[in-house]
Amino acid sequence: MEKKDELREAKAKITLVDRPARVGDLLLIDLTKKGTRLENQLVQLGDRSLPDEMNKAMVGMTKGGHKDFEVEVKEGESEVWHIRVKEVKEKIVLTDEELARTLGFASVEEMEEELSEEVEQDLKKLRDTEIKEKISRYLIERHNFPLPAGFVEEEYQSILKRRNETDNPSNRERFQKLAEDRVRLMLVLVRIAEKEGIEVSDEEIDKRIQDFRVEKNEDVATQVEIILLREKVLDFLMNQAQITKKERIISPWSKDDNRSIRNRTDW
Repeated sequence: MEKKDELREAKAKITLVDRPARVGDLLLIDLTKKGTRLENQLVQLGDRSLPDEMNKAMVGMTKGGHKDFEVEVKEGESEVWHIRVKEVKEKIVLTDEELARTLGFASVEEMEEELSEEVEQDLKKLRDTEIKEKISRYLIERHNFPLPAGFVEEEYQSILKRRNETDNPSNRERFQKLAEDRVRLMLVLVRIAEKEGIEVSDEEIDKRIQDFRVEKNEDVATQVEIILLREKVLDFLMNQAQITKKERIISPWSKDDNRSIRNRTDW
């Protein structure tokens, strides 16, 4: 069970050992390469992300040991790296019984049943996310109406801010369509919410703000309300929509709604 293996890895006991390093051990090292010294690097011997030459060099090393070794950085070109071992640690993986006790379960069977339910919940969330993405894409493609320029620009600037980017022609080309799609989707979702009587309560907004652990103000409350409304409408559509074998979504509302959105003047 992958979930159990992840927990076993996370709960493994790490202890200092006074012996030669072997595959699977954790080594605290200082590494010098190309004149650059990297201190207190924690690496796992045998990690495939490390150069093969480095893994081979570390096998058998002990605390206080040091050595030079060559690493091929590109075809036909090598560098000499220097390593000094400061600590050797052993990772002791828990047995199923030990893991169950550590996690507070009465038995291995109880733990595995709980983990199986968690895995199923994770898979359901993944499937729901994929369905909602299909619904969102369908709504964007199906509804073609003029967008309020101010809304699009505000969303574009928000995208730049979140990505720590600046406004320039290249980024305008990269993110303008994304901003338009997000605004279009939100306007459609708002219209569906109005039609279906879907609302977000103040209590729901306050709870989500508490979950986010941010200070409440008008801007935060507005953003949280948008997030919650989007979630609610997509949940509604996911339950209402029919997805054919060709992954085509059949809309649960009428074609007239597209015209009603297009003709709105109170944006």
